[in-house]
Amino acid sequence: MKKKPKFVREYKDRHGVHRLQFRRLKHKSWNLRPPLWSKEFWQDYKAALNNEIPPGVTLKYGRRPDKLLNVGSSSLKWLIQEYKSSAAFIQLQTRTQTVRAAILDRLSEKYGHLPYTRLERHHVLKIRDELADRPEAANAMLKALRQVFKHGINYDASGILVNPTSDIPYFKSNNPMGHHSWTLEEVLQFEAKHPIGTKVRLAMALLLYTGQRRSDIVVLGRQHVKEGRLEFIQHKNRKSKPVQLSIPILP
Repeated sequence: MKKKPKFVREYKDRHGVHRLQFRRLKHKSWNLRPPLWSKEFWQDYKAALNNEIPPGVTLKYGRRPDKLLNVGSSSLKWLIQEYKSSAAFIQLQTRTQTVRAAILDRLSEKYGHLPYTRLERHHVLKIRDELADRPEAANAMLKALRQVFKHGINYDASGILVNPTSDIPYFKSNNPMGHHSWTLEEVLQFEAKHPIGTKVRLAMALLLYTGQRRSDIVVLGRQHVKEGRLEFIQHKNRKSKPVQLSIPILP
């Protein structure tokens, strides 16, 4: 007789139905599809062994986000609050914190009562699709929610086995061509209109000849000039992944 796989319990329920159950310390318990040794059993068993939801499991809640049960302390609002008090959030730049907090507060107001342990991919897709007419807002929401669940998994929030946002694609931008890049003729036209010495001419020259973002350009000054070069740390990601630049000052 084959030896039963580890962590599998066989029993009959109160209705006399033969059951197979996966039970392992620090793992979630799951009912596995019978019979023992079948293809379906092994699919469920391997998933449970990897701390994933077995493919044969049917969770007992509706497919619409607003039909999920309210489970109080296991709510999405609670998880969002935990993320907002985490080091990962606090170490974000102030502007990023403000924008992301506003997004999460709106999510919390509308969906905060939902149990985060029962949110699945199709629920997140529905929430994303409600913003389909505003693709940038939808993408920002998805990015923020992805970080919330990432935090929950990292800190072993009860019941989170997978991140339901992980493989959901972003919407394409309404402006796939991006911003128009100036031609040489347009640069010359601008210079003819705004002579050297004006602020707008200085701004254009700094942008054109350094290739830096607006957040860097607005703080550049004589304090950054070192032996004929501009030396500074880029504003973006300066707290997490600082980038030191040294750019030659052209004639």
